[in-house]
Amino acid sequence: MNASTLEWTAATRKQVHCFRSTHKTDPDGAHALLSPKDAWAFLRSIVANGRATASASHEGSLARWKRELSEPEPPAFDPAFELYRYALVSGLCPTDRAWEDFAAWAPERAMVSLWARGTTTQVLEVLTKPAAFWRATSSEWTPSASVPIVELRDTPANDCIPPEPPYCPRDSFAIEAKGLWAALKIGVDALSSDEFERSNAAAHAFRRALDERDPDRSNVALAFARDPSHAREERDREWSAELDESDIALRLILASPTIADANTSVEYCATLNGGALSSYAFDLVEAFGADAAPMLQSAIDRLEKRKMNASLKKSLQRPMKAALKLVS
Repeated sequence: MNASTLEWTAATRKQVHCFRSTHKTDPDGAHALLSPKDAWAFLRSIVANGRATASASHEGSLARWKRELSEPEPPAFDPAFELYRYALVSGLCPTDRAWEDFAAWAPERAMVSLWARGTTTQVLEVLTKPAAFWRATSSEWTPSASVPIVELRDTPANDCIPPEPPYCPRDSFAIEAKGLWAALKIGVDALSSDEFERSNAAAHAFRRALDERDPDRSNVALAFARDPSHAREERDREWSAELDESDIALRLILASPTIADANTSVEYCATLNGGALSSYAFDLVEAFGADAAPMLQSAIDRLEKRKMNASLKKSLQRPMKAALKLVS
């Protein structure tokens, strides 16, 4: 039983982010990026009701962004400025976006649609290079609505410091980054054979040039999963214990061409826990069909044995049980 023959619904397809097949209930944007003009119009619309501020050293960048927003035509791709654009846009999005809702990550797909005008190397540099600022978000309540506020800072706000050092500015908007990588995968999958050959060669060179301990190596492997050799090379590498290996394992699982490759990734990155698969349960089904069932059942069982809040345990198990039902 492969993924394309399953009884998918709109509710289950919207929980997939790494599509490998097409289905009549696929959400808009599942298989193609927007045109630059449509992407820019969408981004302008979602930030219209927000407010952006910046410390003195970033006022020039903020002023440039505001000037760009006043124009209906999309701005030129600028690798040095794209992180500013994205941090401001994502900072004005709702703060409670659920990863399991494909539609909630339309801003990331629109942003990557604009970046697609750059070269593969340029886009990967934007996705991996250090940020020169910290981003902080808040909101202000008015009688009629909540107004989102984003701020570019030289130092981190208390609410955007990660729990463990070392800290870096990209940590202040790291959660949203997975939406950018998923969007890049959509763009890569839509390339023609000739376009993909050229882009993939650049991606191989870029990934291999990253620091050996850089977790973005596995992000590149996922975005370019159309060529499984990315994931296989990364799977066979010896990862440092300092890295978040469960995240790396997840990306390599989703980039794997077969369940055998995926199981090797889980075994190799032994820190993977049951809860880590929860947000990607339907991605596993999309990737491997009925072959995903043992992995889902194992994750459910591992979670059941963990000592944790009962309601949290149930919420983590719920999507995995629903995905398991789909392939049973």
